Amino acid sequence: MHSLPDHTPKQAFFHRYATHIWLAYWITLTGLLHSPKLPHVPIRISKDGLVAHFTAFAILTVLCVFARRSRNKFSRRALFLWTFALLAFGATSETVQPLTNRSSDWLDFLANAAGILTVMLIVLKKRLFTPETSPAIALKPTDSD
Repeated sequence: MHSLPDHTPKQAFFHRYATHIWLAYWITLTGLLHSPKLPHVPIRISKDGLVAHFTAFAILTVLCVFARRSRNKFSRRALFLWTFALLAFGATSETVQPLTNRSSDWLDFLANAAGILTVMLIVLKKRLFTPETSPAIALKPTDSD
């Protein structure tokens, strides 16, 4: 394992437990998505809940990226594999919701996908995947060269 740079206590905690936090969030999200219809909440973020779907899946994706990067296991290839896995999870969640007396909606899936793809495109554009497992990044010249 590589040596970690100096972290504040909060950063060190998150770095150490990133995978646990990500998995706990994923399990919680799965439970909420597949539980029977929840009672009406008096606060509305958006008319159809699309902002909530986008946000929930964007958070899931951010936690995935941090969890994988904390273990140096987020190469460019892994980025695409996790994107596919998270999209499959979003599609499956919408597909099985009628089994729990909830309605399945393509707009919900599109909001899920938009949250996932937004985060992954930022990761790709900012090159936030793990440099040690991505030769294209390791060979990129620095400003000091």
